[in-house]
Amino acid sequence: MNVAARILLPGSTGDEARTPVLAFVGDEATRATLAGIGRQAGWPARAVREGGTATALNELAVMPTPRLLVLDVSGSADPVAAIGELADLCEPGTRVLAIGEANDARLFRDLQRAGVDDYLVKPVEEGTLREAIDDALAARETEAAGGEKTAGCRTVVVVGVRGGAGASLIAVNAAWMAAERLGRRTALLDLDFNFGTASLMLDREPGPGLRDALLSPGRIDELFLERAATLAGKNLSLFGAEMALEDGFDPAAAGIEPLVARLEDGFEGVVADMPRDLLAMRPNLIAEAAAVVLVTDLSLAGMRDSMRLAMLVGSVAPKARRVLVGNRVGEFPRAEVPPATFEKSTDLRFDALVPYDAKLAARAAQHGRALVDLQPRGRFARAVEAIGRVVAHEKKVSPPKKGWFRRNRR
Repeated sequence: MNVAARILLPGSTGDEARTPVLAFVGDEATRATLAGIGRQAGWPARAVREGGTATALNELAVMPTPRLLVLDVSGSADPVAAIGELADLCEPGTRVLAIGEANDARLFRDLQRAGVDDYLVKPVEEGTLREAIDDALAARETEAAGGEKTAGCRTVVVVGVRGGAGASLIAVNAAWMAAERLGRRTALLDLDFNFGTASLMLDREPGPGLRDALLSPGRIDELFLERAATLAGKNLSLFGAEMALEDGFDPAAAGIEPLVARLEDGFEGVVADMPRDLLAMRPNLIAEAAAVVLVTDLSLAGMRDSMRLAMLVGSVAPKARRVLVGNRVGEFPRAEVPPATFEKSTDLRFDALVPYDAKLAARAAQHGRALVDLQPRGRFARAVEAIGRVVAHEKKVSPPKKGWFRRNRR
């Protein structure tokens, strides 16, 4: 459903008289972008106003609270404190989208804790702004409808049956899809401790936290995990490491199980990118997984190793959902086994065939972003979405947190 349709839908909580959208923005460029979106969506006159948090405080004190508040925090000396003041003025169920100039992960996290749905850094592209508005209004509709999230956390293990099959690419994009598109608080765990690429793909700098957690599993608590995590999106936390080769780290002796158990307590979904050597060394690591994603190319060796690993998954984790992904399809068409032949020969069925897109992969590498973020409606994204939904409890999408400032409206 498009933005206009969502904005014009009345809520089911008796708030039909409330202003649908109200924006307070300081710079002319962002106001113009919002005004264009508003014209297409049918927003009321003067829905987009000049000013920031101070103007919002003055005007919201004498007018009804909007269903969606777009707020420019650029000129505020203390945006989080300003959000706290606005909390006392807003009715329950208000969704908030903040816009600012500071590209600061800590500010982003603090605003989220204060109840803001999303934070966008200027300059904001029209498509990005539309999507953020769409997500906030969708969350409000879900809350108004009284939806309940599916209980429990799903751990999905992604394994490449061959080196170079692109398992890390699938893991990163499936985790991003589950977290940012489907609204699940997701942990992405890169279990290749020396040569992992998840941090590189998302342009993040891995710290020592993951190594410390693996070496001292008894110390793992909520605060420890928060320090070990690298924020890679609104709902996506990355756990990765680049340990020195001479470090002598032994993954066989590492406390991986306690770490995963802690992640399951703190997140709604866990995606573990596991090297096949580690799986062969410690197959018990997948025993409690909700799903195991086997990523293969369409080669003869891929056929052979898909069968071998599928048998291992069946014996070690018989309750896990087994997902077979054919990746990099079309990269070397003359050397590929046709998918139908692959399935017939292995007695396995593909859950997804992911096309090879060299240009998109190059753009993603250049910008340090997930492919599904750069091209959310392309062929690659459509193929990966099915895997993301496995992480996000299949088609049961978790509604986001309750409306803004629920702490003040008991």
